[in-house]
Amino acid sequence: ADLPGIVVDHSPASKGKYLGSPSICILPSGRYVVSHDYFGPKTKEFETAITNIFVSDDKGESWQKIAWLSGQFWSSLFYHNGAIYIFGTCRHHGNIVIRKSTDGGKTWSNPYDAENGLIVEGEYHTAPTPVLVHNGRIWKAFEYATHKVRKWGRRYSAMVISAPVNANLLDAKSWRCSNILYSDPSWLGGEFRGWLEGNMVYDNKNKQLLNILRVDTNKGDGEELCARVEVSPNGKSILFEPENSFMPFPGGAKKFTIRYDERTNRYWTLVNDT
Repeated sequence: ADLPGIVVDHSPASKGKYLGSPSICILPSGRYVVSHDYFGPKTKEFETAITNIFVSDDKGESWQKIAWLSGQFWSSLFYHNGAIYIFGTCRHHGNIVIRKSTDGGKTWSNPYDAENGLIVEGEYHTAPTPVLVHNGRIWKAFEYATHKVRKWGRRYSAMVISAPVNANLLDAKSWRCSNILYSDPSWLGGEFRGWLEGNMVYDNKNKQLLNILRVDTNKGDGEELCARVEVSPNGKSILFEPENSFMPFPGGAKKFTIRYDERTNRYWTLVNDT
């Protein structure tokens, strides 16, 4: 009762099923579409994760659950060429998958093979961070999660995936993966512990496509950082210079998402300060 706004969904902590990966998309019709997944000890997030889809046709005053997706996790919603897409992994450290809905979120395609939304097989990580449309391509940041060091944080390596805007986004052949950037524990004077949950943004001032990642460190001075990874225009390569590409970023040690606002010509993010 003390929460501001309208509650879309709720799961008591006692159930051991926690709500995560919130994403929202507003359709040209004015419909709001929201997704979230479940994680926690009473879920099957490591086997077949579950994502719920809710819609509102009164600008968020009321919500209706209209879909339940098995095998969708850590996902972002976006609208493109008359359809809604949801883009993420199939489970905790799972395949990269994408689904499509052409009826406002009620029914979705099933990513059962490489021609229907199964984009890359393996162990991958991401978060409900931006899907960017820029320079004729669609961009999303992921992390390669297969590493000889299996520890959280250290196992994540930065990468970017992209496809032409007019391509069939459900076809794996449409997508291009960049090189994989492995992290190094010697960064930040040996205080670096991992990077993850990259945000694809375009730096208007410097005319540079970027992947901005959350950074976990052992630093005890209270300063939080993000990592600024440069992305080539064709999406084939990404570059990071640890000497000058870590930047002060309040909230950079926690999950964040960066969004561009055309009206103010600014990027905005909501972060946790503790």
